[in-house]
Amino acid sequence: MLFTPIKPMLLSMGNNEEIEDNSKWIYDIKWEGWRILLHKQGDRLEAYTRHGNNVTAKFPELQDVGRSINEHTAIIES
Repeated sequence: MLFTPIKPMLLSMGNNEEIEDNSKWIYDIKWEGWRILLHKQGDRLEAYTRHGNNVTAKFPELQDVGRSINEHTAIIES
């Protein structure tokens, strides 16, 4: 699975009611921008869109981010 495009869970629209204060739910507010999955193993870091496109070259600053992740192997959704 590592360094293989995977589909993230997609957001769904809510209704106009207030967000319920319930410990059984986690809310993720949708901001404009790209949905990126970072794959890291050792010093290798790659970034994929939700459609599976490798966009690592578009974000060279992510290499600095990769060095700040203490885990050797990780997949992080941002």
